[in-house]
Amino acid sequence: MRGALFPAALLALAGAGPVGKVVQLLSDMREQLEKEGQNDEETYEKVSCWCETNGGEKLTAVEDADTRIKKLTSTIEAAGAKSDQLAQEIAEVEQEIADDQAALDQATSLRQKALDEFTTEERDLLQSIQSLKDAIAVLSKHHRAPEEELLSIAAMVKHELRVHRKLLKRSGSGPIVALAQGSAPRPGEIFGILQQMLETFESSASAAQKQELADQKEYEELKAAKQAEIGAGESQLNAKRNQLAVSASKRAAAKLDLQDTQAALSADQKFLLELKARCKTNEEDFASRKKARAEEVSAVSQAISILSSDDGRDTISKAVGFVQLSSSRADRAARILEKAAALEGRSAGRLARLAVEARSGALDKVVKAIEEMVVTLKQEKQDEVAHRDFCVRELAETAKQQALQNRELDGLAARLDDLGMTVDALAEDLAAHAAELKNLQLQVKRAGEDRKMENADFQTTVAEQRAAQEVLGQALAVLEKVYSRPAALLQRQPLEPAGSNPPPPAGFKEYKQAGAGGPLGLLRQIIADAHTMENNAIRAEQDSQSAYEAFVRETNGVADALQAEIVSKQKAKADGDIATTATGEDQKSALADLARMKSEEADLHGSCDFTMKNFDIRQAARDEEVDALKQAKAVLRGANFSFLARAG
Repeated sequence: MRGALFPAALLALAGAGPVGKVVQLLSDMREQLEKEGQNDEETYEKVSCWCETNGGEKLTAVEDADTRIKKLTSTIEAAGAKSDQLAQEIAEVEQEIADDQAALDQATSLRQKALDEFTTEERDLLQSIQSLKDAIAVLSKHHRAPEEELLSIAAMVKHELRVHRKLLKRSGSGPIVALAQGSAPRPGEIFGILQQMLETFESSASAAQKQELADQKEYEELKAAKQAEIGAGESQLNAKRNQLAVSASKRAAAKLDLQDTQAALSADQKFLLELKARCKTNEEDFASRKKARAEEVSAVSQAISILSSDDGRDTISKAVGFVQLSSSRADRAARILEKAAALEGRSAGRLARLAVEARSGALDKVVKAIEEMVVTLKQEKQDEVAHRDFCVRELAETAKQQALQNRELDGLAARLDDLGMTVDALAEDLAAHAAELKNLQLQVKRAGEDRKMENADFQTTVAEQRAAQEVLGQALAVLEKVYSRPAALLQRQPLEPAGSNPPPPAGFKEYKQAGAGGPLGLLRQIIADAHTMENNAIRAEQDSQSAYEAFVRETNGVADALQAEIVSKQKAKADGDIATTATGEDQKSALADLARMKSEEADLHGSCDFTMKNFDIRQAARDEEVDALKQAKAVLRGANFSFLARAG
């Protein structure tokens, strides 16, 4: 068909007149519409891809955040319950330690009281034993002791009866009981009574010493058990306090993480809502734009077809010829408009179309369009002034906001540095405290080992001294049985001759003891020295034990204070870590705000730079366009601008 010719052929058929220009404009419009349609297709595909990609990612992020929030909530609740449980357990362990310490203190007090009583009783018994031994020695030296010595012995016996009345009554000896009740013994019973009292006192002293050893051993076992319980309780207490600190730190971290996750979830949900709205708008806008552009392309194509048909071209050629012959005013107005269009301003296309319409003879329509364009240009001029003012104001404001944001970032960076140094210092202090606490525990352990070795040496020394005393006492007793008897008891009188019986042979000569005074005294001295060494060992053991207990109490006090400081600094470090994390998040937020500001600034420059750079030129161009439009309007209304005609 001839109506399907290309625009170039159409122009050739229509000639270089106004119709050709109209066809050219229509062809350009159709190409522009098709190009814009392709651009819309590309934009729609990009936005759709963005919607699909980001929508899927954000849905996954929302689901992950929901799962993480549930997990963090559970972690916070579990950590809270664990902290409460640990606090209760710590209180119980502290009470147990206090109870064990009170029981140990009470046992120590009772043991000290019993030891004092034993020491007093033992001293009295040993003094009584020595007094009895001396009395027996005096009686054994004389067949009939001097009266003053007998009186001294009698006073000693009364004293011993008064001091040890209960002990002597428990012995069950008749003569001693009678003597204790005030009965006077027969002369021959005095030596036996003294000997029996000596045996009773020695037996009682030995029994008391054995009982003291048993009581001391029982106390040591109780003390070791209580100290072990206290040590185990303190270890358990330290462990639980550390667990409590870890639980509290875990809970705080989980809370902070929960806040961040909830904030991220809220942001993602808001983004999803905005994304759905934007994607829906994209679908609707694309469908609407596609339909409208298709209608435009169809209308432009129909117009070209009409203008390029044989009948239409002939009709238009005749009409255009007539209009050209009868419209010199329109020609002058068209030349004015074409000259203005040649300035290549924003209205060049519209001015060119008005020039075409003016040549076509639609004068009233062109005048109306000119009036509308003048209003539009004036409004555009005002809008551009407002836009320029907006750009100046907004660029100054964003520069100010960026300066403030940079200042805030500097402050956050300084705070992060301070927090980092503080946390590092706390970490170093905690490491030093842990090493010091470990050293204190090692010192207590070594002191305990040394105390154990000293106690073993003490037990060995006491056992050896008491065993030696027992052996020496046995030897002394054997000798005393022989050398302490009165000489009269060892010498028999010769028998008198009876009747006429022959006399007996000569009897034994007078018995004389070998004299064991030296060995007996030496044995007694050795026994006394052994007993003194035993007492010295007991006192030394008590002093060592007291010193050890004082050292343990003092060291434990230092360790408790150190542990309290460790807990305090762990809390301070945890707070510092939380503050560092929070400050870091603030820094990230501030950086994001700064990036947003820079992006907004870039957008402002993209929107404003061209306007501000070309403001004066564009304002002048619009003034020229308005002047040209007014001149064209005046020409079309019948004004005589001869100088314009000459210029044309």
